[in-house]
Amino acid sequence: MTRKILFITITTMSVTVVALGVLILLQLQGSGEPVYDDDYYTYEENTEPTAMPTPTPSPPDEPDEIPVYNTTKDPEVYEHEDPLTLLVDPRIQWHIPPTWDFDQVFPFVEGMAGVEYIEGDGDDWHTIHTLGYMNIYGEIVIPIEHIHHAFMYAYTGAPPFSEGLVAIRSEEHLATGVFDTSGNQVVPFENDFGWSFSEGLMAVRRGGHEWYAFSMWGEVPHWGFIDTQGNVVIPFEFDHATDFSYGRAAVMRDGHWGFIDRTGEVIIPFIYGGPHDYGHGYHVLAPEFHEELAVVSTGGNVQNEDGSWVDTTRFGFIDIYGNEITPFIFTRAGNFSSGLAVVRLGEQQRDAYGNWYSDIRWGAIDATGNIAVPFYFRWIGHFYDGLAVAQFLDSRYHVVIDTHGEVVFSTNQFNNIYGQQEGRMIVQASTQDHNITVRGTGFIDARGNLVVPPVYSNVRPFSQGFAAVNAGSWVDDRWGFIDLYGNIAVPLIFEDALSFSEGFAWVRHNGLWGILRINED
Repeated sequence: MTRKILFITITTMSVTVVALGVLILLQLQGSGEPVYDDDYYTYEENTEPTAMPTPTPSPPDEPDEIPVYNTTKDPEVYEHEDPLTLLVDPRIQWHIPPTWDFDQVFPFVEGMAGVEYIEGDGDDWHTIHTLGYMNIYGEIVIPIEHIHHAFMYAYTGAPPFSEGLVAIRSEEHLATGVFDTSGNQVVPFENDFGWSFSEGLMAVRRGGHEWYAFSMWGEVPHWGFIDTQGNVVIPFEFDHATDFSYGRAAVMRDGHWGFIDRTGEVIIPFIYGGPHDYGHGYHVLAPEFHEELAVVSTGGNVQNEDGSWVDTTRFGFIDIYGNEITPFIFTRAGNFSSGLAVVRLGEQQRDAYGNWYSDIRWGAIDATGNIAVPFYFRWIGHFYDGLAVAQFLDSRYHVVIDTHGEVVFSTNQFNNIYGQQEGRMIVQASTQDHNITVRGTGFIDARGNLVVPPVYSNVRPFSQGFAAVNAGSWVDDRWGFIDLYGNIAVPLIFEDALSFSEGFAWVRHNGLWGILRINED
């Protein structure tokens, strides 16, 4: 974004000059032009930002030693053989008792859950997964016969239903087909690869290496878009393509990302890099809009005359019309969440003597590009429900901050904090000598109050008012559920338990999977 500077030279009528200056300032701010507060950092056109020497706020008082909770007291573990009579919370009941011997199950999405049988030695290249789908009534709607290698869905699990449809990759056909919630195949196995339907269209690939979604070993697969009947709506003319969001889909041509609308018209030209470009295969991440803004990049690796390489990549934000909301000055940037995006200034680099040093600082900006959280932090997590976990530059402890960067509470007594959902955060306690050895896991609320002491060996984030918790070990899992206040809702008797999704949760007992449901009566 180009900063426009208006120079006015007037030797008389000083009052008029002042009035003009005020008017210009108001016009710049009213037009949405980002206002970068000099208290935090300044930048000039075509230059890197410079941190200002302002005082850093003091982090909360820190104890000499991290407190250690008594994590040797195990929560109640039920040893009964029959789980059907042991449900404690009347809000949860059995939907279908333990019945199926699946090797792997996935959460319900749009009333459908992926289920698998697995054969092999555990290596992704030699392990065969056979995938099917079950509805909430326990009926296998899509037969468990679709074979794929483990790495095909290694990052996402079984593909979830979206807009009533799911795309399944089959090694038998070396192609992807599309099925509806009744099990009908609505698009034959004719596309090499496909993502999921969004806004009535799905990005699919024809051509290229049979196993990979992106270009490999110099191949350039061709991506286009089909509708729910399998008709080609946007021709196969892109190197990569992604799902639609806010009426836009990111597509790549000649190594650069742009955006098209649902008719295939190019709305934002092919001039950008993605949020992180790690290479080929599954590691290429496409830009996508979150809260109508997307992270994109410019620059890249540049080779110096001495043969060394310098990364000149800088990140910024654009809106759905292609307007650049911020200058491209950030060395890292995250997607928008709760109205803010976490961004980084500075990087690790060498001084004149070859020694590494870092001037990295993290802060956050709002949707207009203005600084919302000052660059006082070593790192900041993504914002959820207006809160984020952070760490001050001169501290080794975590704090939780609000959308202004103010400390809501300190988490000095915990080794780690994450998984913020439904007003609860997961915390982990460590040993006294500061080795990062987890002794227990529990929950705090949004004010920092300890709601569930860290007595569990493993937990999952809260979902629909309940959290799956484990009181066993890696050789003797004992899973159950607690409510938002730490009360045992389902006894810890299961070998595995998934979080509730759409009111249903998978649990496994004696090698068989069953389904719990939330009682809405």
